[in-house]
Amino acid sequence: MTQKSYSLPGEQFFKDHPLNELSTGMMLYISATAPELREKAIEVSDSMAPMGLQLPDNSEYVEKLKNETDLKKLLRMMRNYLPLEATTLMMEKLNARKTEAVPEIENILLKAFNSSTIENCTLFLAQCPSDCSDWIRENYNQVRDDYARSRLCVVLGLKGDLQDVPFFVEQMEYFKIRCPETDYAQAPLVALYHLKKNQ
Repeated sequence: MTQKSYSLPGEQFFKDHPLNELSTGMMLYISATAPELREKAIEVSDSMAPMGLQLPDNSEYVEKLKNETDLKKLLRMMRNYLPLEATTLMMEKLNARKTEAVPEIENILLKAFNSSTIENCTLFLAQCPSDCSDWIRENYNQVRDDYARSRLCVVLGLKGDLQDVPFFVEQMEYFKIRCPETDYAQAPLVALYHLKKNQ
């Protein structure tokens, strides 16, 4: 049996579908592929403190996270808002235990509706060295929340390959129709641009 070959849409497609640099999908892509920008953002916020634009003091939270070794407690923290200063540390801690952490995070995403939970878990999968592409392909339709689905398109773009191109094009249409008031359709587009960049 001959293997089906897949290709990206033509140049006209990308001209007709420009990226929104401020979309939620793009934010995930940047955070996953350029984590050093998180540190820059923290530096910028610190430098603005004298002008009265100081972020909340999260040093106590970071300290608690540094000392936490229980995976269940770490996963509980992932279900809530994660301060910017704690994000890199949390990802490092979970990456160190990725064999245990990845299946737990995947299960959380199937049922999650809380935006913080979805953002933290999809960021983890996007930057984790483990390949979760097959899991996404097999379980995508069981993911209940459209925001989670959109962000998983970015994760699959980072982990997948050209076989996923028809899926991304289909999801762009799905989100345009199902969630017209959101920028969710940009997430599968981010995935297509990533694949194009890496051809």
